[in-house]
Amino acid sequence: MRTIVLVFALFAAALTGVAMAQQPVPEGIQQLEWLLGTWQRDDLPQGRSGDEVWHREGDALVGVGSSYRDGALRFREQLRIVQEGAQVFYVADVPGNPAPVKFGQSSQQGQSVVFENPAHDFPRRIEYQREGQRLTARISGGGREQVFHFLRLAKPAD
Repeated sequence: MRTIVLVFALFAAALTGVAMAQQPVPEGIQQLEWLLGTWQRDDLPQGRSGDEVWHREGDALVGVGSSYRDGALRFREQLRIVQEGAQVFYVADVPGNPAPVKFGQSSQQGQSVVFENPAHDFPRRIEYQREGQRLTARISGGGREQVFHFLRLAKPAD
């Protein structure tokens, strides 16, 4: 009897995995797939570096942003872009914050997107704009602004 239950459980798990793999990627996520790949900061002084690496995971875009000084990791943030109903969110899990912070997409056109959370201290606005193999990220709010320039190193694996 245990064998039958185990076989049934494995079969059900396999079917669930196939169904999840065939889930369509939401349109709002598809429109942002231009972010996919490895992006290296090209605006830092010698001894410092940084990158963002984006890939698709199921029906979300998943990213990791890292900063290094003299080869040592100084900062890392976990990023996700998800769609909940008709709304797309940028979710940043940053050291020092008690919980991930959600930013709602306020505009998207071509290879440019803006996410905002007016209730957050900093940043309140996150913008990405891609021009060919270059990506600019801008975070701002409360009279402060930081701009990050990236060069595409690698396309995402198919």
